[in-house]
Formats: sequence, structure tokens, C-alpha cells
Amino acid sequence: SFMVLDADEVKDEVEGMFRTLYKLAKTLYDIPGSKRVAEMVRAKVEKFRHFIPVLQIVCNKGLQERHWKQMSKVVGIPLTPDPQATLSDMIEVGLPKFITKLEEISVAASKEYALERNLRKMKEEWDDVQFECVAYRDTGVEILSAVDDIQVMLDDHILKAQTMRGSPYVKAFEAEMQLWEAKLISMQDILDSWLQCQVTWLYLEPIFSSEDIMRQMPDESKKFRTVDKQWRAIMNNTKQDKRVLVATDFKDMLLLLKENNSLLDEIQKGLNDYLEKKRLFFPRQFIIHWIQFKLGRIASTLT
Repeated sequence: SFMVLDADEVKDEVEGMFRTLYKLAKTLYDIPGSKRVAEMVRAKVEKFRHFIPVLQIVCNKGLQERHWKQMSKVVGIPLTPDPQATLSDMIEVGLPKFITKLEEISVAASKEYALERNLRKMKEEWDDVQFECVAYRDTGVEILSAVDDIQVMLDDHILKAQTMRGSPYVKAFEAEMQLWEAKLISMQDILDSWLQCQVTWLYLEPIFSSEDIMRQMPDESKKFRTVDKQWRAIMNNTKQDKRVLVATDFKDMLLLLKENNSLLDEIQKGLNDYLEKKRLFFPRQFIIHWIQFKLGRIASTLT
């Protein structure tokens, strides 16, 4: 059966045999009987060489059912990848006569196969990629750490996915390609919003841990509690399974992070307004409290 053959290996072997027989015929020039045998064998090899393109087509690992149907339409008879079929069978049904059109189908199949393998490889590369998390002070919650490699990988794979989607050979699995590209872009958007939320949460968490601030800024404190609850839920989910594909699949994650970032912006504005009023009405005390506040924040980040 031709199904188990490697057409390129067969081609290399046949070409090697042909060159050897050609040299042998020249070497045996003065021995007519031996020369005749060498030339006879070379003629048979030469005849077989003409069928190598057919072998390369039918042995193409990229051929799918759709390609066999296309080839059947060209040839005018049903063609199937039958394990019992031989190269002789394919020659007898007349494939060599349609070699040009069949080669076009085979080339397309090879390019589609390469794209599908690249897509599969991209997906597999994400299987074991995990977030690194570290404990933050005594808050009982972890935070993201060292995400640079993940961001670089996302940028690289999004570019690859967009390039692949632009290929004329992606049509057979275009829907799958679009879904994967959308997944990558979604992960990138989530990570960007996630890091933005983390930076602001880290800044505000020590402030709103103060009972004094909570009393003086009840509205902002309430908003921060809302953000803090969502933040802890996201980070606890990440702690359970740190794989990027899983952690970024948290329900409505991007929406929650965007809502949190909007609330954090409001909290920061309220905090700035509060500090500005303190500065205007109590300039001396403000400076003292501001210094104490900064020192307290520095100390809190070190513990």
C-alpha cells in the first residue's frame, strides 16, 4: 500500500538508483552483456521516475477527505485513501493524465496541513503556562508577579494568529482560527485590566485599611470594599489553578475588572479631593499628616 510510504524518501532512493545505474552503464561500456542489463534496469527506473509525482500526491499527509473529493471530481471517479490500494491502482485509473490539477490540490493540502499544525502547536504551548503569584503582606491574598514573559508570548501569538488568519489556505478551519485569535486577544485585554487593577489596589489597600480613613471617607470606603471583594475572588480563583488559559476564563472577568478599575478611579478622585481640602484648610497639619501617611505606606509595603 502507498499509504505507508514516504514519497520524498522513495524519490531520493530512486534518483540515487538512477545515477548509480547511469554510471554503471558507462563503466560497463566494454562488456556488452552487462551493459545491456544495466541499461534495461535503468530504463525501468526511468519509467518509474515518471510516476513519482503521483506518489507524492497520494502519499501527502495533509490530504483530508475534502481533498480526496476534489481529486475525485477532477479525475471523474471516486478516490479514497484505501489502505489496500497500490500505486499501480492509482496509475491504472489515470491519475498521471491529471497531474497538474492534482498537484494544485496537493500543494493546497500541504499548506493547510502546515497551518493546522501551527495552530495546534500554539494551543499546546499554552497548556502549561502558569501565572506566578506571591503573598501580599498579611492580607491573605496573593498578587500576580513576573508576567513579562506571558505578555511577550501573547503579543507573539496574536501576531502569528493574525498572519495565519490572513492566509488563503485557512478557509477550511477559519472558524477555529478566529476563535483562537479572539481567545488570545481576550486574554491580553484581561491581563492589561488585571495589572491596572492590581497596581491601584496595591496603592489603596493600605489606605483603606485605616479605620480613620474609613470613617472620614465612607462612600469611597464602600466602593473599595466592593473592589476588594471582587479582587480577592479573582485571585483566590487564580490560586486554585494558575494556568493562564484557566485563570483568565473566570466568569465575566474582563467586565468585572473594568468595573473595578472604574470604581478605583472614582476612589482615587475622592481621595485626592479629600487630601486637597485638608491641605487648604489645615496646611501645617496636612504636611505633618502627609509625611506620616507616606511613612506609614512605606512601612506597610515592607511588612
